[in-house]
Amino acid sequence: MAALSSNTKYYKEAYNLFQQCSQNEDRHDLANKVFDEASSPTSDTVQIAKACSRELEKLLPFVTSPTILSSFFDRLTALELDDLIRDRSACFVLEKLLNYLPNGLSTENEQIRVAYDRLFECVCEHFDDYIKETGTSHIIASTISFLHPLIIPTDNNEYETLIDGGQTERKFFPLSSEWHVIKKIKQIGKLAKKTKNYNELVYATLLRICGYHCKEFYEKLMDKICSKYYTNLNYEHLLDKKSSFIFEVLLEFPSEQRDNIIYPIFFSHIDDFYLHPIGNIFFKHLLLTLNNKELVEKIYQTMADEERFDKLILQSHIHLLITFIRICERFHCHYEELINRINKLINPEKNNINNFITCLLKLRAENSDNQLITKEGSLVVQALLRAEKVDSFTQRSFLSLSGEQISCIACHPSGSHLLCQLILKSKLWPILRQKNFYEKIDEFYTKMASDKAGCWFVTQLWKNARTIDQKLQMAKSMSNDFQNLRSQTYARFITYEMNLTAYCSRPDQWKRSVEIMFYKSNFIIILLFLTILIIPTYSVDIELTILVPASQRECFHQVLGADKTVDVEYEVLAGGDNDINYWFYAPSNRVLQSDFQKRDGHQTLKLEESGEYRFCFDNTFSRFSQKQVYFSLRLVDEHGNNEIDRVTEPWMTDIDRDDLGELQYKIEQIKDTFQRIWDNMESAQRYQKTFNNYEVHDRIIVENNFERVNFWSIINIVLMVTVSIIQVVTIRSLFESKSKYGKFLRGKK
Repeated sequence: MAALSSNTKYYKEAYNLFQQCSQNEDRHDLANKVFDEASSPTSDTVQIAKACSRELEKLLPFVTSPTILSSFFDRLTALELDDLIRDRSACFVLEKLLNYLPNGLSTENEQIRVAYDRLFECVCEHFDDYIKETGTSHIIASTISFLHPLIIPTDNNEYETLIDGGQTERKFFPLSSEWHVIKKIKQIGKLAKKTKNYNELVYATLLRICGYHCKEFYEKLMDKICSKYYTNLNYEHLLDKKSSFIFEVLLEFPSEQRDNIIYPIFFSHIDDFYLHPIGNIFFKHLLLTLNNKELVEKIYQTMADEERFDKLILQSHIHLLITFIRICERFHCHYEELINRINKLINPEKNNINNFITCLLKLRAENSDNQLITKEGSLVVQALLRAEKVDSFTQRSFLSLSGEQISCIACHPSGSHLLCQLILKSKLWPILRQKNFYEKIDEFYTKMASDKAGCWFVTQLWKNARTIDQKLQMAKSMSNDFQNLRSQTYARFITYEMNLTAYCSRPDQWKRSVEIMFYKSNFIIILLFLTILIIPTYSVDIELTILVPASQRECFHQVLGADKTVDVEYEVLAGGDNDINYWFYAPSNRVLQSDFQKRDGHQTLKLEESGEYRFCFDNTFSRFSQKQVYFSLRLVDEHGNNEIDRVTEPWMTDIDRDDLGELQYKIEQIKDTFQRIWDNMESAQRYQKTFNNYEVHDRIIVENNFERVNFWSIINIVLMVTVSIIQVVTIRSLFESKSKYGKFLRGKK
């Protein structure tokens, strides 16, 4: 096994096999096996990383096991770490690994933390040397960035992030106090202050982490950088490839430099940005960091100039164009007007909206007569389809597409991906599905199923059919060419998926089996829907009793809305000195409430923002004793009653008051009485739970005292019996002349 693990040929052949895999499941399995082998104790992990860096880099995004990633990281940092970092190939593997490790922090926190501390110590020790070189400076930046680890979505890719346009909020993993984040930031800051070398990427990363964790240090570092390196700041600094790292970070956090210097420079030289290879990236980053509609309006009005607008659509980088479209849609800033202007620019028949999508798909085509779809056009259409409310131009144009046009789009690689995204992620798909979409392409199923790209679209059509008639229609159409489809490489899969063999031989039985599967799937959907309705009813009223191990911290997450009032109560039932640390965090990782080494607590707080709140019980100060903690979390109204209880009130207001007449007053009295009874019952239930906790706590104390009394009573009894036996033996030996013990006591030999 050792020889196999150290043999680079094994990893290169594994990568060749990986490239031949057609399904993601196979890629994930192979990547997991390769990295598991590379991180085994019998493997020379560092040498493998040096010799097969390219293969490991390509396989790394497909590793799904956090345990394997953390073991690989631990092995890389165990020995010869400095040699690994200085190696130009292996350092890129380490850099990429640091990007994917945050996904495993929830389960492999301790192993990753120990390995990271070794990496951090090595980076600090050789900071001056590493900051000079490109590869090693990237390791410094990745090491700093890991102090605020970004969780990468499982379906993340370059184009998905681009199409999303910043709509999905990025998630970061909150590191515990054991990581000493602030201490490490200050340590890196001191090293950066001492060094004479200036590396924009390292300083930009440090600046970003300070912005998240230490605003005071962020402002000091920003002032130092601007005063030392950018005294006469101008637009050329913003367009510089290296300096732009710094200014992109300044866009992310509010500051006087951003509002009073960078924004004015950008608006006064906007023509130098949107067509510049570096400036368009800066422009895109500026759009993604905006949270002010007035600035979005100003940018739109600036770009609305006819010449600028034409260049933006036809010449600017496609990433900037898509981001501009998505930002206008998110902020509701002249979105319909923007789409109308795009239609007039690219559509020869400006008043014919039906041609909008077909013209947009040819965006920036070298030969629009022969080229049906461009990659740029496909991405822009995906951006339009991802809108919260699809614009009228896109909707009408898609509805007017003929079956032949749809089939031609599906048989193009970019078009097939576009149509699959339409089915999976666009809110336009339910509308199209109801507008005879399946009937429209009835004649072209065979053509699309036989095509390498089109077969994926047909598969999605089959999986997302919502009526039996739609599935039956697809089967009827494709059964006419069944033999031809079976002989096609790409169509064979969809015939298995649809079970066309059974349809051709026994259509009635096939239909019954499809009906059964259809009803089962509908039943599951209804069950899930009911579950979704029920879960929120109870998720706002949580009661749990947990064990917090010694030197550990237990955290719980709950999604809560803004302007809600939350009531948190906790009590230590058993363990040590019956004390615990308590923390309550906002979605922005800001501490809202905290208690230190208290037995119990009861706090009420009105929430200011929506998102995922986190409350933690910290037992790190206790080295030996685990704690048994009861806690409850519930949403309450201004009177302290459960907010969810208010949901029961509408049934009492269904009757029109005008129809009640003289009974109106009586009904009001009955309603008030019912509500008081309900509230009193809730209060009584809470008091009973509190008394029960006291009873549990007292019972645990009594049981502990009982065990102690029994233990020491047994010790006393054993001592008394032992002493009695010794006394009897001693006295008897004194009167026995032959007893050796008696002779010893009498002093005789």
